[in-house]
Amino acid sequence: MKAKDLFNLANDLLNEGIMEDSCEIFFRAAVEAVKNIAKGLNAKEILNKVKEKGDWQVEDLFKVIILAEERGIHLKRYWDSAMMVLNCDGTTELTRERSKDILKLIEISDELISSNMQ
Repeated sequence: MKAKDLFNLANDLLNEGIMEDSCEIFFRAAVEAVKNIAKGLNAKEILNKVKEKGDWQVEDLFKVIILAEERGIHLKRYWDSAMMVLNCDGTTELTRERSKDILKLIEISDELISSNMQ
């Protein structure tokens, strides 16, 4: 499922008051966005290691965030919000507020992917 689709599903669940599931799906949307950012940054070293391992690990996602930061794409705040949402320790309002950062992460990933397609 695409990051934006996951985000919309999580938002719908949050609106229905299904907090725990929405938090998990918001985080999955953030993960998909970071994976796309790795592709958009052409992070071959990270992508090749993931391919060798067969699966993304949290450390791989962190490496993408660090690489993006090194290239002037500031993602840390958005990723921190995703990590906070995963813990699902806030109110609905706080989760909704943090989800805006996850949406920003998705928007950045979409921009990187579309700029590489041109």
